Amino acid sequence: MSPAAVGGPGTLASVTTAPPRPGKRAFTGRAAILAVVLLGLLLTVAYPVQEYLRQRADLAALHAQRDSVLADVQSLQSESARWDDPAFVKQQAKERLYFVAPGEKTFVIIGAPEQAVPASQPRAAAVPTPGTWYERVWSTVNAASQANSAAPAPTPAIPSGTARTSNPASSVRATTGTGK
Repeated sequence: MSPAAVGGPGTLASVTTAPPRPGKRAFTGRAAILAVVLLGLLLTVAYPVQEYLRQRADLAALHAQRDSVLADVQSLQSESARWDDPAFVKQQAKERLYFVAPGEKTFVIIGAPEQAVPASQPRAAAVPTPGTWYERVWSTVNAASQANSAAPAPTPAIPSGTARTSNPASSVRATTGTGK
């Protein structure tokens, strides 16, 4: 055999390729089967991956909630530790409940004028006084009628022989005088 017949160096036989067949398709049966298998795998894996990502998001939300609860627990523990101090309990009893130790005198000034607030401190916003819903409604009606006219709004009349109880929320009236 000669080197030219085998396709040795310097010959054109080593570079030439066979011409493509006219009946050959670009998408074969093997490629279709491979595409179907890959699509099946993709559909099989899609739902578990979606659930995994959802559970990761839920886990992150639970971690944030746990951190918030732990911060609340720490603040409540520090407040509980303050209440273990007898001096703090005594101070709170005096401020909140107006308790007085034996021998002390307490003066509570009702309707005292507002203390002057230094210009460097901003004033606190007015907090509406709590009361029953009908007291708040009646106060807004009174405020509206006073804005429209200078005359004061009439107060509801109480029949003679009856007196209101000290609790305005109570609908029971106490009767004075004879036991009729």
